[in-house]
Amino acid sequence: MSVTLETIAAKLQQKGADQLPLTEREREILEMVCKGQMSKQIAARLDISQKTVENIRRRLIDKLGAKSSAHLGWIAADRGLV
Repeated sequence: MSVTLETIAAKLQQKGADQLPLTEREREILEMVCKGQMSKQIAARLDISQKTVENIRRRLIDKLGAKSSAHLGWIAADRGLV
């Protein structure tokens, strides 16, 4: 089994992401994203702007090392975050 730089970087990124705590608002939005809700729906339900939801979603993607919102949901489920 060969180890590539990409594999090492992915493992390091995952380790770092595991140690980053999520805020209550991030967890709330993560749960709604995992339920398939769109930013506009989340914003209306939480009475915040759609831009705020999109910024938090982007921050979650960065923190958890996801490549997309769909991947974000998979990671969240895999790590028991939702």
